[in-house]
Amino acid sequence: MIDQSMTLTLITPSYRGDFPLFERLSKSVERHAGPGVLHMVIVPPDDIELFRTACHARTLLASTEDVIPARFHRVPTWLNPLRARQDLFIHPGLWIPVRGWILQQLVKFGAAIAAPTDSIAFVDSDVMFIRPVNEDSFKTPDGRLRLYYEKAVCGDLPSHQKWYEKTAKLLDLPSTDPFWGDNYINDLITWRRSHAQGTMDRVETVTGKPWWKALAASTTLSEYTLYGVYVTNALGGVDDQTPTDALLHHSSWYGDVHTDAGRAAFVEALSPDKVAVSIQSYEHLDVTVRNALLDALQARAIEQDAVRLTQGT
Repeated sequence: MIDQSMTLTLITPSYRGDFPLFERLSKSVERHAGPGVLHMVIVPPDDIELFRTACHARTLLASTEDVIPARFHRVPTWLNPLRARQDLFIHPGLWIPVRGWILQQLVKFGAAIAAPTDSIAFVDSDVMFIRPVNEDSFKTPDGRLRLYYEKAVCGDLPSHQKWYEKTAKLLDLPSTDPFWGDNYINDLITWRRSHAQGTMDRVETVTGKPWWKALAASTTLSEYTLYGVYVTNALGGVDDQTPTDALLHHSSWYGDVHTDAGRAAFVEALSPDKVAVSIQSYEHLDVTVRNALLDALQARAIEQDAVRLTQGT
């Protein structure tokens, strides 16, 4: 249920292939999210009823068609020249098909613009909260909403180079702009709805097209880079988000979760400042193994918090 007390919207685009992961996320939101937090879940129309079974009182479940002002149609498998996991979608107003991962980025911008709160955090299905979370959890010490940002760390990566070039075109910025090589991509990324709208307004002004059509026509795109560059470069910085490279989550990206010893070390390495854990879906862990690891991480967080409470810290 949405009311005026809501201050933070968690946005999760998902689909039935990630439903077992989403179930753990949804339960963790119900357990740990404060009363001012809404969980906005966006799934394909055919997946609505499945995901409804895992929702709780503060879940806002919507279809992709609710947040994108255009209807896309999935290309049948027998007509799709790409691999099975690379879905293609078509729209009568576009001359090229749209890859599924590009469409998901449209969904993120559409959901951000439609969110009932100005503060937004994107939470993938493979994330699970392990500690209480509210809007303040996503703020820096100066009281501003965080903006994940690493300076000049990936300018030599071909994929990032393409994202920067596309971003420069969409925002009408020179390709030699100082954003070259900066990184805005990670889990638990936070935006402001007003700046997401501003990003799309800029795209429409530059391209002369509706924002969704300009993005859908892209063959390469990074939504987090597009938003981040708009805030830090096109706007020249803002007074309501503070750049930071601090992480709020404990990620399998930095550990081994495929052996008993590796999982034990991963649990032991959890630090008391992390509010969530992320076991990336590409790890392809057996569900039973994954759930046991998540249970161990939750237990470790409870243990740490109990020690901190007794020590008065």
